[in-house]
Amino acid sequence: MVSNNSKPKMCNLSITLSCMLRCKICYHWQNDEKNIKRPNLDEWKKFIHSLRGEVASDFAIAFGGGEPLLFPDELIELISFSSSLGFTTALSTSGHTINKEYTERLVRTGLDNINLTIFSLNSNVHDFLRGVNGSLAKVLSVISYLKLFSDTLSIGINTIIMKPSLDDLQNLTEWVNNDSRLAGIYFQAIARPFHTPFVEEWYKTERYQFLWPDDLCKLENVIDALIALKQKGYRISNTVSQFITFKSFFTSPSNFIKPFTCNLIRGSFFTIDSDGTMKICPYMESLGKITEGNFQQLWYSDRAEKAREKIRQCKTNCHHLINCWYEGEDDVGREFK
Repeated sequence: MVSNNSKPKMCNLSITLSCMLRCKICYHWQNDEKNIKRPNLDEWKKFIHSLRGEVASDFAIAFGGGEPLLFPDELIELISFSSSLGFTTALSTSGHTINKEYTERLVRTGLDNINLTIFSLNSNVHDFLRGVNGSLAKVLSVISYLKLFSDTLSIGINTIIMKPSLDDLQNLTEWVNNDSRLAGIYFQAIARPFHTPFVEEWYKTERYQFLWPDDLCKLENVIDALIALKQKGYRISNTVSQFITFKSFFTSPSNFIKPFTCNLIRGSFFTIDSDGTMKICPYMESLGKITEGNFQQLWYSDRAEKAREKIRQCKTNCHHLINCWYEGEDDVGREFK
């Protein structure tokens, strides 16, 4: 049985798994949720309230997706409610539909952190990867709006190491570091695009191979440059060991296996999908739906114990182990962005 002392520290709550953009690295925009029965606002709130006393004192709720801004009013309500209960709140978004008026509403919720994705400061590259023209200009305007209404909201930039943007990553890092409005930048390695069928060597397929950085010498030079900037004190959230792990992954993506047990087994993280399904690992079976029980009932259930045992035995070459859930020798105590 899981220990009562192993209280979760973070939840990723996906209000929706759809999106209005047409990204080349993610196909959530093809996800049709018309027939999905989603929890209503009261059901979401009831479950969030059930977390009180059952999670870590610094527990964070990260609202993501898909694109959570597809449900702008519901998002405002849920962030406000979570903040009122004392939870840390974070929002991961493209920012594509945020205007000045909505920014003011968003800041008033008590939101602690917002993470915006920028692939490149070259609009041709960023907009191509987003699949929608004007995407870069839009996200840059959002940063300006956010600072109009708050001096305390932490604004982070997320980006991805991949072939189309490889030449632009150092410039992007310099820009983030020189912009006092921004908290820092977090890098992830390109992985199999979300919401696509599992293909073991996806990066060799005609559809996706353009994303893969196949010039290893160039890739290593870029990563070494990022490590050097990190060591100079640049506001880069990744650790040096994670960058070194990226090198190993890109050199041998099919053979790369994390040499120790998935850190999800410690029970610090769980996800909730747009239909209310709660999971420890998003790729394994659910613990049940939040409409079927409160947090305590789901987290300590027999289904949860079976899920944990599967995680203990799992040897899947999961990209999360090198990205969001990465934990290395120099990451003791490190938590997700």
